[in-house]
Amino acid sequence: MIIDCALYRDGRRQQEGVLTLDQAAALHRDGSDGFAWLGTFEPVPEELEDIRKSFGLHELAVEDVKSFHLRPKVEQYGQDVELVILRTARYDDDREEVDFGEISVFIAPTFVITVRQGVASELHSARTTLEGHPELLAEGSPAVLWAILDQVIKSYGPVVAELERDIEEVESTVFAGEAAPTERIYFLRREVTNFHRAVHPLLTVLTTIERTNREGPLAPYFHDVHDYLRLISDEVAAQRDLLATILEANMAVIGRADASRGASGPDRRAPDHTRHDLPAPDLRDRLLRSELPVARSADGWPWPVPRPRDRRAGRAARRPVAAPPQGPLPDGALTGHLNPNRVNKIWVVTLRQP
Repeated sequence: MIIDCALYRDGRRQQEGVLTLDQAAALHRDGSDGFAWLGTFEPVPEELEDIRKSFGLHELAVEDVKSFHLRPKVEQYGQDVELVILRTARYDDDREEVDFGEISVFIAPTFVITVRQGVASELHSARTTLEGHPELLAEGSPAVLWAILDQVIKSYGPVVAELERDIEEVESTVFAGEAAPTERIYFLRREVTNFHRAVHPLLTVLTTIERTNREGPLAPYFHDVHDYLRLISDEVAAQRDLLATILEANMAVIGRADASRGASGPDRRAPDHTRHDLPAPDLRDRLLRSELPVARSADGWPWPVPRPRDRRAGRAARRPVAAPPQGPLPDGALTGHLNPNRVNKIWVVTLRQP
């Protein structure tokens, strides 16, 4: 869909209404002074094909615009046409998520074509601001590229601030000794990672654009946008690193809480040797789940036996392990606990006669 189309000459818009595609293309072919700025929003393939034929765009460039990109980039098509792809971002307060969009900019000396996709890709304010600075518009189509970059990059600031607020909430919970929802931390880290993919590669794009426009009145404007982008990139990288630290700390808090619950549970109490209690569950499980060969005693309780050096000889020592009987131990049964001997890589069972 064509949103706006106008011819700019000597820093001024030449008509009040919106030019048609044929009118803008005719001005491009006639070599008229000035440039045309054609703005579209989520055009259908037929509209993109009409634009390609009207302005003589490369077919690969148009195909590139149809797909959604994870990273910004700049491509050169021919001697005069340049394609700049930007990723937009907007924070949704209701869902507490970052929405991403995309803006593709075809820029040439005689035209600028913008293709917007998704949210946070509105460019009306950029056009209005630029039309209020005729001295910049008089510099031609590069001024439009600066206005678009300025709006997209400046819109990153509120996203960084909102993500920072969410991270601080999780951080205060974790470092207060309470466990935060791990899913929330993973989600925030994914959001920051996606945002980093939109911001960090744009540094290379800005470096290329600034090198092309290193001289002239627009040079300080591109430099200012580049500096602001560096600050945003540093902030996003710091947020990503901080979330990695928070995730590790949260896992430590969860582990400590689990250990505290286990230490205070009934399964950790000292055995009462005046009664024939069942062995502690952790002792029984470790005996049954141990990779050591086990033999079954006459009363049905499994105990570790030495592992032979020859595996084939050890097969005779292995016997099927029956599930431990439920209920009190028979009279005279032994109780004990496991001690790992890490030197000889065996389990030592300390037995005690009740």
